[in-house]
Amino acid sequence: MTDRFGKIKKGEHLSRKTEFKKGQRFSPKTEFKKGNVPFKAPVDAGTEVIMSGDIRAKLTNGKWGFKKRLVYEFYDSSLNNDDRIVFLDGDKMNCQINNLYKVSRGELAVLNNQKLLTVDRDLTLCGILYVKILQKCKRIEKEQKR
Repeated sequence: MTDRFGKIKKGEHLSRKTEFKKGQRFSPKTEFKKGNVPFKAPVDAGTEVIMSGDIRAKLTNGKWGFKKRLVYEFYDSSLNNDDRIVFLDGDKMNCQINNLYKVSRGELAVLNNQKLLTVDRDLTLCGILYVKILQKCKRIEKEQKR
């Protein structure tokens, strides 16, 4: 029944219970019942889903995109891959344009490192402007040293 390595030879079975019969289902306990929809079933374009705390929307090309990015691109189409969108009031469900702000990846790193992203809209905006000033000063100092 088995070869010297303990593997079952092709066409042989250990018992009648493990033998696969034609027309038999593999695991009826885990199959979906009639009328139930699988978790990863295809959805229409424009569908919004909350995934890992962020709202994502289904795009027409079959991919998913962040709703915050789509809303920001609708009003200002100058987004690069290096740009990130932050929520000024810290509420990830509030995707209104007056709550979104574009920052670079470097600025976002400093904002997170110094804990300048708060739930107060004005304080977060001040923190973003503070980081922009800091990075501009560092850039100027670097150019003067050359």
